[in-house]
Amino acid sequence: MSEDDAALTSEAGDSSSIGYLYRFGSAEFDGARGELRIGGLIINSQPKPLQMLALLLQRPGEVLSKDELAATLWQEAGADDAPSDAMIANAASKLRQALGEENARRLVTLPRVGYRFDGPIERVAMGRRQPRAASSELAPGLPVPGRERYRLAECLGGARGQAIWLARHPRSEDRRVFKFALDGERLADLKREVTLSRLLHEALGEREDILRVLDWNFERAPYWIELPHAGASLDRWSAEPAEPGGTTRLADLPRAQRVAWVADLAAVVGAAHDVGVLHQDLKPANVLVSATAQGGWQLRLTDFGSGRLLEPERLRALQITQQGLTVSSLDATSGTPLYMAPELLRGEGPTTRSDVFALGVMLYQILAGDFRRALLPGWERDVDDPLLREDIAAATDQDAVRRLGSASQLAARLRGLEARRAALAEQQAQARRAAEVTLHLSRARARRPWIQTAGALLLAGLATSLWLYVGQRRLADALAGEVAASRALNQLLGEDLIGAASPKRNGRAGLTVADAVAQAASGIETRFAGTAPAVRGRLHAAVQSALSDLSRAQDAVVAGRLAVQALSDAGPSEVMALAAARLRLALDLVQLSQLDEARTVLHDVDADQATLARFTPEMRVRLYYTRSWLTAGDLSMQQSSLELEQAMALIARTPGFDASLRRVVAFGLADNYAMLERYGEAEALYRPLREEQLREYGPRDARPLYTAVGLGRTLMLAGRLDEAEPMLRDAADGLADALGAGHRQSLDARSQLAELRFRRQDWDGAARAWQPVRSGFVALLGEGSSYTVTIQTNLALALHYGHHLPEAERELRSALAHVRGFVKEGDPQAQQIRYALADCLLDRGQSGEAAALLNGLQPEALNLAQPQRDWAARLDYQQARLALARGDRVQAGVLLRRAEAGRKEDDGHWGASNLLTLHAALR
Repeated sequence: MSEDDAALTSEAGDSSSIGYLYRFGSAEFDGARGELRIGGLIINSQPKPLQMLALLLQRPGEVLSKDELAATLWQEAGADDAPSDAMIANAASKLRQALGEENARRLVTLPRVGYRFDGPIERVAMGRRQPRAASSELAPGLPVPGRERYRLAECLGGARGQAIWLARHPRSEDRRVFKFALDGERLADLKREVTLSRLLHEALGEREDILRVLDWNFERAPYWIELPHAGASLDRWSAEPAEPGGTTRLADLPRAQRVAWVADLAAVVGAAHDVGVLHQDLKPANVLVSATAQGGWQLRLTDFGSGRLLEPERLRALQITQQGLTVSSLDATSGTPLYMAPELLRGEGPTTRSDVFALGVMLYQILAGDFRRALLPGWERDVDDPLLREDIAAATDQDAVRRLGSASQLAARLRGLEARRAALAEQQAQARRAAEVTLHLSRARARRPWIQTAGALLLAGLATSLWLYVGQRRLADALAGEVAASRALNQLLGEDLIGAASPKRNGRAGLTVADAVAQAASGIETRFAGTAPAVRGRLHAAVQSALSDLSRAQDAVVAGRLAVQALSDAGPSEVMALAAARLRLALDLVQLSQLDEARTVLHDVDADQATLARFTPEMRVRLYYTRSWLTAGDLSMQQSSLELEQAMALIARTPGFDASLRRVVAFGLADNYAMLERYGEAEALYRPLREEQLREYGPRDARPLYTAVGLGRTLMLAGRLDEAEPMLRDAADGLADALGAGHRQSLDARSQLAELRFRRQDWDGAARAWQPVRSGFVALLGEGSSYTVTIQTNLALALHYGHHLPEAERELRSALAHVRGFVKEGDPQAQQIRYALADCLLDRGQSGEAAALLNGLQPEALNLAQPQRDWAARLDYQQARLALARGDRVQAGVLLRRAEAGRKEDDGHWGASNLLTLHAALR
């Protein structure tokens, strides 16, 4: 064996050997430090896989037998503890995971023999490794290695390869805590804690509730970090007697103070989450308690050694060196089992909701008065406050998706406990009032269901108007506003809706839900004239949301304008509610094709940079979603899809994002993909979305039914008509049962069935199916809405292809007049109707007007309105018909041949038969 080989072989066992740096592929392994980097980023793995890598790199291309690996890597094991083949295979598997797919191909397994590392390797000598620190260097009375002015006083804890010591300055009696890593195996934990401590300090500033790392030594063993002494850990503090011979400190602590402490902890954890830092080992031992000069207590969160950084780019932005942070292979099971979320125990990756689970367990323990108690079935008996039971359950839900989305949300709930109690009392009073409403209407059995629906919609709208922005304000303030708005809504429900329900008072019978809500809403300005603008604004916003959900866009726009006005008058405290109302108003305006006003409303949102900076991820996603509708209203599907893709990317980066909003955005993006003929991508979004909704809501709920409409439409557009038809038919019937035949979603489902008939070339059947759909959209949105015009155009095409030319011409002229009312002449939808009308007029022999309509049409614009692949050929065909009508047979022949060359489709009205007919006319 050569001298170099001997040195390399000793690297895995002799701590004083020469250290080498190895480079291969995208990987770099520092043998002296035992650090693996992929693409420049440190990969944190367990020691055995990295030791195995060191051995393989020392002898590249050679086979290391399992016996050799066992003898070297497990040399401390006795005969009874000798590693099994499975243990060696497990180390190899974890090494492959750490290396990544491309680099791992170099690790070759020879079945029943051993392993070999193949491929070129660059090796650079890096000097000698630091020796492992002897445990005898750490003992009471000895100086801290590398910080000799401090003397070790007491070992506070530790495990294999690490130790935590209290140290004192002999003269000043100043106390510090030192966390030691005796060798390189625990060094990554210290580096990670330093990196995250620096990031938290740079991003959040100086905070009393986070223990900051003061200094560190990563040059030679024993490696250490230095921390201020900040009292005893919460579990030790709680067990101390409050007075000699008395009860423990925790037992002596009032409940309100216990709740406040957990709220403070949740707030600091939430602040860490906001800058992308997970703690991953929240427990009482990592919370320090110290007395304050004012006679109170200060809590501090410590030990981010198991933490994770969700957004590594923050380090680069703050110019902080990334030390000890994992890219993808951090062990998800690091932590204390008592506080670990179920998904971590299953081996899934940690999220902010994992930290929320630990906070929920600590909330239970501190209320129960015992930090040793596990959260077991029946825990509810230990907590007599129903709201606190609700908070614990929400924070510790076994399903991470259903768990509270953030630690800040838990903090807000706990800090707003008294306000929530007041709100709960108000809600209970409201429930009693609702019961009176139901009793009052029990004599009118036919109308009883809708009053309950109206009340539920208004309450949901009020909740939306509040909780869209409540994360940006103190919860107590928001809930105080909620109580005022809730009282006003109680009046609206109890008096105005009852008035709408009573034929004696309103002179009408058989009112619908939407009619009643709209009628009750019309009196808000008068009835609540003396209330604060914020309360009126929230009432209008609740009504706006309810009417929009009821497909009453015109009434929703009226309510939305009033909401925006009132919330604008309310001043700076309501800027987030104002932004939410504007986004909803812009969407409703798009439904009515009032695009100029919608753009102005959205511009007001975009122009308020201060408010935009305060947007939560949910609000920002709503902004992207609203923008996508405006671009879709302009029929620019590519731009609309880009907005929605940005929204989906933000959702993916936001742990615990609201599921209902995520589904809305996913549906919108899938719909766009279908319009852009990206059928596979659309189906890949629709199918899991529908399955998720079926699991949560059941098969007859409107949400999975409407998703089935989107999926069925995609299948239809892709030419899979036999698959699409039963899905669309079942969805249409179900939506009519769930929402009513006149609801927009029901009408949309019927429209897709009509289009399916159209694609089967059942022209008369399609026309019959579109007639009631058009009438329904006229009732909902008016004749001038782009949606109504679209249905009217489809109806006209079916009439035209079915040879009902006068009726088709009438509908197309009407549609063109309406579309010119809200878009410019060059708009894709206007161009599509001009083309259809010109085609109809040519079939009726009216070539003069047809020529004027065809003049200036562009294939690119037509493709935006109705994606096709041969609009240029279609236009050539129509121009050939015009040339033939003029008697220019030569030009007609040229254009006809060009149309033939460009034709890619045959839909029963356009295709080979048309071209043959024109050929016959030319002959």
